[in-house]
Amino acid sequence: MKILFYQPYNQATIYIESIAEQLALWGHDIFFISHEEKGATHSNMEKWGTKTYSSKIKKGFFVLYHARKVFEISRFCKKNNIDIVYSHYQEANIISVFAQYFCKSKFILTRHHTDCAFIDNNLKEKWADKIINRLAYKYIAPSQKVFKQLVDIEKANPEKIQIINYGYNFNSIHLPNLQVVQNIKTKFNAKLLLVSAARFIPEKRHDLLISEIKKLIKNGLDVKLLILGKGPLKSKINEQIKNLRLENNVFNLGFKLNIIDYYSSADLIVHFSLSEASNSAIKEASITNTPVMVCSGVGDFDEYIVNKKNGFLLNKKNPQSDFSIIIEKILNNEFDLLKIGKQLHKDVVNRFDISRVIKQYLPFNKN
Repeated sequence: MKILFYQPYNQATIYIESIAEQLALWGHDIFFISHEEKGATHSNMEKWGTKTYSSKIKKGFFVLYHARKVFEISRFCKKNNIDIVYSHYQEANIISVFAQYFCKSKFILTRHHTDCAFIDNNLKEKWADKIINRLAYKYIAPSQKVFKQLVDIEKANPEKIQIINYGYNFNSIHLPNLQVVQNIKTKFNAKLLLVSAARFIPEKRHDLLISEIKKLIKNGLDVKLLILGKGPLKSKINEQIKNLRLENNVFNLGFKLNIIDYYSSADLIVHFSLSEASNSAIKEASITNTPVMVCSGVGDFDEYIVNKKNGFLLNKKNPQSDFSIIIEKILNNEFDLLKIGKQLHKDVVNRFDISRVIKQYLPFNKN
């Protein structure tokens, strides 16, 4: 069977690459197209024989640009006799729901966001979701949270939607470089080293986390925070760190390719995000046995995080209070972080390993 994976981006995306790799191992002919020029995902997929491409259409007038994309994808599918297209992210999904009318390929869409359009009141994204929900042949929701958002809030047809967890080939994640890990710990020496890895966008609430770190420092606690990522709020984050005089305790290190080394160096990974579909950073971090702190009611965290057993759950509306209480208890040695981190590792692998997830893709390949 000929299968196309279609998404806008070119950075490494392990949960998409893991599915493609397993299908390739089963003997399927795999293709990959991104809107961006060739990057990490292309290189990774080419390792197992995937034919990779990048779209050459530059952005322009909204309607004309998308019309060209629809024509490009449908033509590609017809030329290569594509049987199934796994489309990822809203930008690709809106193109896919129209392209499906111009070729015989079966388009399976994956929804990678929940309620962010409603939180931001983004009318453009809301309308895009309405069109996709109405025209989609089949939807994959990576969590119960996404399913409920689609059905209960957006009134999508539940018969179109199948819940399938993100799947990970955890063996493909590079193990931490122990020397680099030690260097990070030495450079950012603290009684408690925290890491936060997320895009610099409002939903991730870096401002709340940084403000709470200020309170901890004011109370005399030896805590440091490393912020990893990129996005439009980079300058605001830097400005807040400077205004609060936290240059010696909060460090915005930007995007890091060796993010596993930073996860491994941390005592705790903190994620104040307000909206997720199924966060990958936390699952990838679990292989380092580092415990995590996330918000309850966000994404699929409640489906596998058990408070104080394999991680820490914070109040979604007011995470700061829970955060500070837990930090003080950790510094008072009231929790065994290594035990909690190891349990997280075990639970994440049991639930999200590619061997558990890939079987749910079989019905699509048989139809």
